[in-house]
Amino acid sequence: MNLVQIRALLAELDRCHPAVHLVVVEGTSTSLEERLSCGRVDLAVVDIAERDPALRVDRLFDEELLLVVPPDHALAGCHEVDLADLGGVELILPPVGTAFRSGLDRAANACGLKW
Repeated sequence: MNLVQIRALLAELDRCHPAVHLVVVEGTSTSLEERLSCGRVDLAVVDIAERDPALRVDRLFDEELLLVVPPDHALAGCHEVDLADLGGVELILPPVGTAFRSGLDRAANACGLKW
């Protein structure tokens, strides 16, 4: 969505729902879910995260995780890589404590992989 489309969407929102005050907040999934849980925001788009059972979750889309390696890397020619194949591979991962990293850590632990 480009800036012109966003402005048109906001104008339409204002026309149809003049009492709604839209505020866009950016943050990690973990912080956004916390804000949802305590009522500081009404809606959030997050990645796969630690779900508060009190929150309603609707999946917007699925996306694949990608492994990016140099062309001469041993895994470069692979079309699919199992998580277990990443043992001993130096990785750049999301920060510890983020919802996305927690999901990766759970999956790694399930197959006996340690980062």
